Amino acid sequence: MKPRYLRSLAALAVAAVFGPSPADAEISPHELTRPAAGIGLGPGYGQRDLQFHLDVGTYFGSFEDEAGFSEDRFALSPRLRVMQPVGFNEAELSLGFIWLDKSGDAGDAQTFQLGNIYAAHYWVWRTLGRQIRLGAGLGAPTAILRDEQPRQTLIDNEALITAAGMRSGREYWLWTPETGSVVGHFDFYERWPFGLVLGGRLSVAGLYGFDDSPSTVGLGLEGFNLLAQVDLDVAFDTESVRTMLRASYVLVPLNEGEFGWLAQDEIDQIGAEVEFRIRLGRADVVLRLDVPIDAPFGFAFDDGGIWGAHIGVSSPTELRLPEE
Repeated sequence: MKPRYLRSLAALAVAAVFGPSPADAEISPHELTRPAAGIGLGPGYGQRDLQFHLDVGTYFGSFEDEAGFSEDRFALSPRLRVMQPVGFNEAELSLGFIWLDKSGDAGDAQTFQLGNIYAAHYWVWRTLGRQIRLGAGLGAPTAILRDEQPRQTLIDNEALITAAGMRSGREYWLWTPETGSVVGHFDFYERWPFGLVLGGRLSVAGLYGFDDSPSTVGLGLEGFNLLAQVDLDVAFDTESVRTMLRASYVLVPLNEGEFGWLAQDEIDQIGAEVEFRIRLGRADVVLRLDVPIDAPFGFAFDDGGIWGAHIGVSSPTELRLPEE
């Protein structure tokens, strides 16, 4: 598909979801002024234009249950994100997929699943030295489980759980089957002239599951639940490479039974992430490794653990630092 058609499609999707952009207010948090048109989107500081990021996550591993049955698993999980300026603000459209292949004592099985389509609008206050964003997003229940046979339902659900585990449970509303979501977002980043970037984000999601799978499957995804996510980031920016370390914490405070990937006595997930953004001029290559630290997805490299190695291509960014 030609780029101009992609641009038109993304613009139509954003317009349909968000409608007219709000008036550009002059009052902003911490008395920040809104950015000049040349300051790009997000911590990466790309051009203020339609931006794309496509990455593919890979995972492989083995698992043995208490009965001694073992299996090998291989997964690929692409994700596309599109960012579009809306006045001084910006909008996001996100779409993910997961392909899972299993082979073992119980037989072979494969599935390919669409995640939940997600769209968000961010109100932005940004200078070269500081960024604050407030956002609101909606997730559509497009991750549908097959229900002709319990075996199909189980592997479809396991694929979506694997996609979440490859990201340490972060943004789980993208992968919760047959679940709509409303997400509130806040992030804050501080940037120094020598290249250091510190900050993080807080997201709170209300989830409502429409899953009506047979009770014997026991997915526990029907009805309302809450999810909170905290990310803490430290990055160092140079002209050619931006290196970032992230610590994440995901909490499901109302878990009273099995909620997708959480057993009855589990309510949270701790994760770590390292990312390298390599600037090549016409595009950025982004390498990332997600490492769940504790149960249910971790430790990542133990038997039964899940990790994610991601490689992506992104619209180009450039080094832009505040003056001394």
